[in-house]
Amino acid sequence: MRNLHSFLLTCLLFLGISAARADIVKMKNGTNYEGKITLQTPDLIKIEVPITDKIKETKTLAMKDVSEVIKTAADDAMFSKIQKMVPTDSLLSAEKYRSMLTTGPEAFLSQFAGSKHKEEVEKIKKTLEEELDKVERGNIKLEGEWYTPQDRNDFPKLIESKIVLYRMKNNAAGGRYLNYISAMRDFETLETKYFGTPAFAEAVGAAQKILPVLGQQLKGLRRDVDVKNAQWEASKNALNEVDRQRVEAARNREEAQFAAAVAADKKAKIRWTRVNPRSPSALDAYLQFAASEYKRINDLNSTLISERAEALVEVDQMIQKGELDRAKIKLAAAAELPISDKGNAKKSSSKGSTSYAGALREKLNEKESEKKAIAKAQSDAKKSEALAANLKETQDENRPSDLLSSAADATAGKGRDAEDGKGAIDDFDMLATNVPKKEEPAKAAPEKPVKKKTEKKERAPLPPAKKPFPFHLIGIALAVLAGGAVVAMKVLGIGGKGDDGGGEDDE
Repeated sequence: MRNLHSFLLTCLLFLGISAARADIVKMKNGTNYEGKITLQTPDLIKIEVPITDKIKETKTLAMKDVSEVIKTAADDAMFSKIQKMVPTDSLLSAEKYRSMLTTGPEAFLSQFAGSKHKEEVEKIKKTLEEELDKVERGNIKLEGEWYTPQDRNDFPKLIESKIVLYRMKNNAAGGRYLNYISAMRDFETLETKYFGTPAFAEAVGAAQKILPVLGQQLKGLRRDVDVKNAQWEASKNALNEVDRQRVEAARNREEAQFAAAVAADKKAKIRWTRVNPRSPSALDAYLQFAASEYKRINDLNSTLISERAEALVEVDQMIQKGELDRAKIKLAAAAELPISDKGNAKKSSSKGSTSYAGALREKLNEKESEKKAIAKAQSDAKKSEALAANLKETQDENRPSDLLSSAADATAGKGRDAEDGKGAIDDFDMLATNVPKKEEPAKAAPEKPVKKKTEKKERAPLPPAKKPFPFHLIGIALAVLAGGAVVAMKVLGIGGKGDDGGGEDDE
């Protein structure tokens, strides 16, 4: 049983190595075939070439046309494929990274733990894992440069336009008229939505190279379409009635699909619509449209557009830094820069929020509104702080300790008044001791207390105490007058005893 288990493991390992093994057959015409050589004789060689992960095709090649046959070890072949994984392509998804790790470094390290390429594969594995982590956190890689979610939020037009430009380049790399039309659809998107960006400036140069090639291919289609249609008709007529009807139905479905696709493009206002390669009239119309577009785009100067785009990028950065006044001046100057040798600016596409300049105007207005709102909020906050401070000061003045202090001050004032009154009464009593007891002076009427007018911060000084009227002097004056009256009466003989004595003497 143990031997059987070991045998199965050996078979599985062998199958894994065989699947990973890649041989290379180089042809004299420059074509290379990479796969697994299944047969080699002095006259021919057969190699199994993978078309997809599951589909393989066997190529039979004559040895007289072969320049070199390279048989590689399984780990060397797999390592060669893994090396091509880095640097990674742009805009890869997290799922794509996980698939690359599973089928690449992880599979290699599992199958060839002792390979001389182990260290390099581990480095590639680490790179893929680090990039996967970035992608999972919302970052994107575009032509070797990473952009964070914050970058995409701060500079949306710049980054979105770069993505469209990358797609345009990829489509143009296909090399067929369908690929070029797709690329020009991307150019149309850049012109209508991202006019003025550096990506659009680069796209102008690319379109000027694409259109001549597209025109040549469309002319070739137009030249051959009549012959191909005639051949198709002849082949159809050679069929029996049932097959002929089936072929005609298939052609009608294709024509209907083309018509529906073109109608959908026109409804979406796409100018670079799909083209029917079997319709002479459709090809003629498309050739005329492509020629007019080439003339229009060829009038644009990609160098001047690039200069204008660089100025607008500076404006974008100024806005982001909060340098709004400088950005406004720079934006006005950049919008006037020419984009063609004729000196005219792009009137139709440079206005509105779809263009880069228009988007920057909106962004500038939003930032200015935000700045005003912040300034107003700060002003309101200062006013609130001032009101709060005044309220606190008022509360501090009216708190119980201050009220007690005020009451104490009022009591002290009354005490001072009472003391002043008491001093006056004492002086009166001292003087009154010299007055005869039978003539007691009247007591002075008590003074009414003076009401104090209090203020919040300063108290008015107390008025000087009034001295009481010297009533004791009245008593003294009355005593003097009484004594003088008695003396006068005696001198004049007025009184009881004086009268009687005088009378008796006269008798």
